[in-house]
Amino acid sequence: MTTREERLNALKDAVDEWADREVERYEKQVEFLTSVLEGRTGSGQAAQHVVERASALAEEEIQAFLEE
Repeated sequence: MTTREERLNALKDAVDEWADREVERYEKQVEFLTSVLEGRTGSGQAAQHVVERASALAEEEIQAFLEE
């Protein structure tokens, strides 16, 4: 390979590595901000409560059916 091609390949590798790190950083930022939003609005907590209660109700109904 010529020196120019080596430099171009090195540049391409550096850009690819930088882009991968940026994508990962943005994904982590989205995850963090989503958790902050859910914590502030209570919608995440309310949704979790609904899921837990629905699961408990389903278990109770299944248990009652099996006991009959």
